Amino acid sequence: MALSRDNHHQDKHLYVFGHGSLMHPTHKRGLSKTVPDHGLTFDSMKRSRLEGYRRRLSAFAPVEGEPSAQFQAFWNVEAEARASCLGVVFPVDEKVLRELDYRERRYVRMEVTDQVELLDAEFRLEESAVVFTYVCLPSEELVRAARGVTGLSSEYEACVNEAAQELGQAYVTEVAAALEETLEWPRL
Repeated sequence: MALSRDNHHQDKHLYVFGHGSLMHPTHKRGLSKTVPDHGLTFDSMKRSRLEGYRRRLSAFAPVEGEPSAQFQAFWNVEAEARASCLGVVFPVDEKVLRELDYRERRYVRMEVTDQVELLDAEFRLEESAVVFTYVCLPSEELVRAARGVTGLSSEYEACVNEAAQELGQAYVTEVAAALEETLEWPRL
């Protein structure tokens, strides 16, 4: 997986693998938050799997308007051999990619073209396709600070759960399993 902030992809077809709120095209916390007129639907976002990564709520940020001792968790993908994470692939242009880079500024955009498997058999990526995803690489200091004082936005949780419901039972099962470690966390 290669780190990328290069926005010069002439003659390339650009895609993003969404694994959290970016799986939801219409929710106010989903893709529409950044790109209101994208025109995507659940049917046009291609179901896919990211190989070698697992889904986890391990991206942390201070809660806005709260003392810095309170953190909020967001979905992340973490490298893990023989694991995989379900998500969606959707097309973007360089302008949208820059807008997503700003939205996902606590994450690093990584190129994952070779790790993505499309689950929609009738859809194939172009030879020139490049697929990116956003991965949070928190410092050990931030992870230690967030332990025990982390909550989960109920609106964010609802956004991802609604997307999983729309995408199918395998998505519901995977998201529910990843949420198990957060059952005791406060909902914000």
